[in-house]
Amino acid sequence: MPFVQRDKDNKITALFSEQQPYAKEKLESGSQEIISFLNTKEQNHLLHQSDAEFIRVLEDLITVLLDKHVFLLTDLPAAAQEKLLKRQKIRKDYIDFIVSDDEEIF
Repeated sequence: MPFVQRDKDNKITALFSEQQPYAKEKLESGSQEIISFLNTKEQNHLLHQSDAEFIRVLEDLITVLLDKHVFLLTDLPAAAQEKLLKRQKIRKDYIDFIVSDDEEIF
């Protein structure tokens, strides 16, 4: 059960897995208030932005591990291999599109 922080209008402003000095109230995870809070446009935007940033971290980590031969691409399940290769191609095509041959990326 998460602990909730509320504003002066009694609306949820944050959720925590552990009790905080400013978040002592517990609510059931599936409560309508929590679902509404998580479904707000702002929260969805923050969550999607965080997901995109974290995906990039994971992609970079996988690349480093592959480059250092910690494991092979073929060690991954076929679906994961396809997704990783597809994402690498999309990134390469994007960089090739925005940067001409005589430009350098800093």
